[in-house]
Amino acid sequence: MKIYTEKELSHWQSTEIFRLDIKKAEEFIIELVLNLPNNSLISFEGEMSAFRKPNLVTTIEKTQNIRRNTIAPILDFWIFRLNNETKNYLINDFVNSIGIRDNVIHISVEHDAKLTFNSNDNFHPEAVFISCGKLISYQRIKQLEKNGVIHIIEKLKIASNNHN
Repeated sequence: MKIYTEKELSHWQSTEIFRLDIKKAEEFIIELVLNLPNNSLISFEGEMSAFRKPNLVTTIEKTQNIRRNTIAPILDFWIFRLNNETKNYLINDFVNSIGIRDNVIHISVEHDAKLTFNSNDNFHPEAVFISCGKLISYQRIKQLEKNGVIHIIEKLKIASNNHN
């Protein structure tokens, strides 16, 4: 297992980062959206052309931590700024109708210019990470695991700063 430095993980909300295996994608994304504070950004990249792009998608093309992950073919890339209206849309319409596991390849969440969640390659277990702390508690993640929504694969290891 790779050991990271704090600097390598400085773009994350916290260094309490876990790699996950998502068992129930729709349920997990709904839970994530419900637990994120307003003004967070969530991006979806994938084959979503069969769905009308909602007016709620921001005009933001990229941020410090959210950007397109696929160069070719160019896929749909939608970023939502979370508020009551966008949360309602994502939870009640988007997540259950888009085919979140099949049609969405990459998902990222950013809050206060720090990465909170990142999933690549259709929730591939080697490419799904969440930062636990003030936004998403470790206890909440453990509850999702107990409910069969996710499996916590590992906590990322961080090099010790002790120089004894």
